[in-house]
Amino acid sequence: MSNKFLITLILTVMIISQSCSDKPTAGFRVEPRDNPEAGDTIKFINESIDALSYEWDFGNGTTSEEEMPYTIYDEPGVYDVLLNAINEDRTDTSSMILQIYDPTIMSFFVYKTDTTPIFACNMWVYTDSSAYYNFAEPEFSSLTDKEGYAEFQNMEDTTYYVLIFKETSDGLYIGGGSVESLFLNEVNIFTAFINFFPNEEKKSLQSEAKHAPPLYLKQMNQSEVY
Repeated sequence: MSNKFLITLILTVMIISQSCSDKPTAGFRVEPRDNPEAGDTIKFINESIDALSYEWDFGNGTTSEEEMPYTIYDEPGVYDVLLNAINEDRTDTSSMILQIYDPTIMSFFVYKTDTTPIFACNMWVYTDSSAYYNFAEPEFSSLTDKEGYAEFQNMEDTTYYVLIFKETSDGLYIGGGSVESLFLNEVNIFTAFINFFPNEEKKSLQSEAKHAPPLYLKQMNQSEVY
């Protein structure tokens, strides 16, 4: 046997032995890290080392074998998340106690000035004031129900610009305003009274939206509603 062949054989055996001896190290983190809420898309960032496959248990009855999975928790609560990082016949486990909070809800009751609810009224919401003033596509949108109610879930504690409008055969209901802050993990309820512009007074929808009359938003306690 030549020395060259013997050296090659020894190196091959050493490489195989080393690869077989590498035990995986399991690890992960979640996004969002701050205030994950029921209804949020929770992403799991896999930080495992020397693993070839993965087994996830999210603690909510769902599992995954993806490297970078995600899940949505429907209910708030405390969940035990488990990751098995596997390399051939070797396994390492990492776990995390994950607190999922109540969703932050921004909701509205929209009325005519005579307190009649407005059904199927457009609710357009922005975080960018320039997009709001230029009537751009909204970041969030909804329609009011028969009670004039609409809501947006999993919101953040930031300033939102709200445009409310509805065209009818007689004219246009429209108003605009801002929500300066929200209470996290609570239902934030606002009432809005919007003005009506008959056809002979209204301009184009875009023009009116850019110059929408100020919208008075009153934040209500839940006890005032239920």
